[in-house]
Amino acid sequence: MTSQNKQILMIIIIIIVLITAFVAFYEPNDEDTKSKSSIQKSKNKDEAKNYTDLLLEFEAEKIVLLSLSANITPETFKKILVEYNTATYENEESDYLIKTISQLSEKYKIPRNKIASLIFGFKYDCDYENNDYNNQSTKIIQPLVDGPESEDYY
Repeated sequence: MTSQNKQILMIIIIIIVLITAFVAFYEPNDEDTKSKSSIQKSKNKDEAKNYTDLLLEFEAEKIVLLSLSANITPETFKKILVEYNTATYENEESDYLIKTISQLSEKYKIPRNKIASLIFGFKYDCDYENNDYNNQSTKIIQPLVDGPESEDYY
């Protein structure tokens, strides 16, 4: 090897060592971590929305029947489902689910128990119209939806 080739080889080796050292010892700062985290959350929400949109394409009849039996428009019910699934895609803790249902209830001016029943009916193929949501068997489930502030809690 000529001395010129040796010098080029040494420069390449030094560059590789510097890049390796930088990668090995680089610690992202909080802004990088927050940025990556928000990007990941955004991607996850997009995935959830896309998944829900795809699912809803194949469930038109169920959406129409459930929404009409609850006296809301199918478009409103679709929006509720998309928002619920997007919000709960990565978090299925009961407190978070209750909070999400409450927010949807306030936003769409629909009682929480009706929102919860519709979502449950959609996800688990229940017959909303033939269920009596005021009978004793649903009082057991009611606290999860209404919480302690409700008259029907106990």
